[in-house]
Amino acid sequence: MNTITINDLLATGYNLDVGKNINDEIYVKFKDSKVKDGMFLSGVSGVGNTFDEAINDYYRKIKGKTLVFNEYEDYIKEVYVL
Repeated sequence: MNTITINDLLATGYNLDVGKNINDEIYVKFKDSKVKDGMFLSGVSGVGNTFDEAINDYYRKIKGKTLVFNEYEDYIKEVYVL
């Protein structure tokens, strides 16, 4: 497993999903990613009224956790977020 910063994730080509939820808030999350909590995987996204608020919320939620990408594919990638 690699250790990586959120800036490195963005710089190395991981796609960031950005959209609006039903409350008209902006949400962000890395595409095809889940947060690993023991033996469980859960979807996590950041939300806010602006993109900056949403990305900061997302970073707060994934910092110090393991992100798992492509959990249903043959090639699963795990990274620990600093």
